Amino acid sequence: MECVFCQNSVVLGRIISPYGVRGWVKIKSYTEEIEGLMSYQPLWVDKGGLKPLIINHWQVHGGGLIAHIEGVNNRDKASFWCKRDILIGKNALPMTPADEYYWHELIGLRIKSFYAGRDEDLGVVMSVLPTGSNDVLLVSGDQASLDSRERLIPFIKEYVSSVNQTHGYIQVNWDPAF
Repeated sequence: MECVFCQNSVVLGRIISPYGVRGWVKIKSYTEEIEGLMSYQPLWVDKGGLKPLIINHWQVHGGGLIAHIEGVNNRDKASFWCKRDILIGKNALPMTPADEYYWHELIGLRIKSFYAGRDEDLGVVMSVLPTGSNDVLLVSGDQASLDSRERLIPFIKEYVSSVNQTHGYIQVNWDPAF
């Protein structure tokens, strides 16, 4: 049976490992600000089926987060929660301004390049990479695209003309030879 919530959720972090002996865990946050993960509610974990993740204490520690899960009071119980993604419902995310997108909204979109009068399909966005100055789309060619190459396309107005989520593509001005 397919998980309907999973299709309408986004991964915001991952429980990595136990921290100490009193039921704390290390968490890798995928939010822009590390502690941003803790501002979302409710949090969920797939633990033999989706279960609410109730964190009653947390703090930034060593470039990541450590947290205490309610009712977990020793290292063995904390271990049971580890190596699991932390999810929220997509509807819990704040609305983005026009022309701004969450990465999960871009992944899976096709890239259509209109360059030098030619309309070419370059493939599918597989991931988005942060570079500090701007994000970069990792595009992989497939059977429906011009070729099977991987391309890195900066997600900036100079190259990205439009994003059409409804029809599933991003229009770019990108030389297919790159």
